[in-house]
Amino acid sequence: MLTNKLNISLLLTLAITFTSNDIIAMSTEAIAMAGIGICTQLVNKQSGNFDENNEKIVQISTNLITDKAFNKWKKGKHKDDATKEKFTQLQEIEIAKLKANNSLCLATMQVPGKGLVEAAKFFAQAQVEKTKAQNDKQTAAIKSAVLGQTIMNGITQIINDPKTIIMLTAIIFGTYYASKLGYAHIKQQMERPQVIEETSLYSGLEKLKNFVITPPPLKAQDIDEIVASPEIKQKINELATILKTARQTNETMPNILFYGPPGTGKTLTARALAAQSGLDYVMFSGTSLTKLERGKDRAELDKIFAFAKKSPKGVLVFIDEAESFLGNRENTTTSEQSRELTQAFLEKVPKPSDKNIVFVFATNRRNILDSAVESRISEVVHMPYPTDREKLQLMELFIKKEVVNAGVPIEEGFTQRKQELIDLMDKKFVGRTIEEMTQKFRRKVRLGRHVSLSYEIARGVIEETNKKLVSQRKRASSLS
Repeated sequence: MLTNKLNISLLLTLAITFTSNDIIAMSTEAIAMAGIGICTQLVNKQSGNFDENNEKIVQISTNLITDKAFNKWKKGKHKDDATKEKFTQLQEIEIAKLKANNSLCLATMQVPGKGLVEAAKFFAQAQVEKTKAQNDKQTAAIKSAVLGQTIMNGITQIINDPKTIIMLTAIIFGTYYASKLGYAHIKQQMERPQVIEETSLYSGLEKLKNFVITPPPLKAQDIDEIVASPEIKQKINELATILKTARQTNETMPNILFYGPPGTGKTLTARALAAQSGLDYVMFSGTSLTKLERGKDRAELDKIFAFAKKSPKGVLVFIDEAESFLGNRENTTTSEQSRELTQAFLEKVPKPSDKNIVFVFATNRRNILDSAVESRISEVVHMPYPTDREKLQLMELFIKKEVVNAGVPIEEGFTQRKQELIDLMDKKFVGRTIEEMTQKFRRKVRLGRHVSLSYEIARGVIEETNKKLVSQRKRASSLS
């Protein structure tokens, strides 16, 4: 039987050296089961040893700071040379021995999760902890001798006990094969797919982490908070009612298309729609998927579907830049990778509605979506450039968020001239542009050492942004 004196790193080498042919011939499954069972017993035993050693360490540490223990020891020795220094040194040696044993206990307890090989690495890192007398060369030498003796005791016990060799071999092979067989499955079940940018669903690993660390609040958004035309808000509210009712009555949920220029709030609207419908949500970009190697992209798509199906409430899957991997397969410019991904997606989504998953496709190039993808869509929402009224609402919203809430004052009279700033804006200003613009407002005030945000500063930023947008359009035109 193992004791807490066994050196795990040496056990690995010795166990393999003395392994019998019969053990090697055991089936993988039998070895795995034997290894797991034995590991469980070891953990229980070493856990008890670890706690017992810790209690002794606490007691000895207490002895070092009290005269009562020293006087008792000195009285028992009946020697003149029984000094406090010698007493302290002996107590520290005992602590070193207990800590060395605890390192072995910890290494053994790592077996089920990491395999014995990882346990050996763990022990190598653990070693004998630093003590108060670490800088004392004499004490350090004694500690090394204690550890060396501990290792030799372990070697002797292994050589004299063939049962221990067989047991260790079972653990080595069992944990190795068990971890090898189960690793891929566990990883797939626990991890969030890498292309998912935002989700209300937590993976297994994230749920485990959230027991310790409180997760950040989700970015759920009320539809009324979205800056959009009354017609769009009404349509989104209607869709929310349809989705919620479908879940309550066990009916299918229709897939949806959001199309319009970039930066017009498609992502925000999708998040609000999920919140209003009582659904979880998963968000990813089609571009992120196509950047993966062929083969890996298909595997990642499979993971996304498997991850989404975990939601007990039903889930809204938002695909931004959907045209990047769901483009027209008949188009000569469509890559072979995109064609394969589109086909794989269509096989998974054979109908325009589903009971558990609703897809929301977002694109600014609806005309290049594959016709089969369009056939899977039941509802369409056009999200155009914002009107002047909506631009004003957006500017007020982002000035509060990016300027006022950041502690930057607004110059008196600025509010009365907001409409003038709206009139200066290019027709292609969208929510994202206005948000970036207000961030520049704040930076201009601070970097220019201005007292407050003035109309002149805001006007300058808008004119710079206009020039940038015109330049982008000219560049795009020259490439088309």
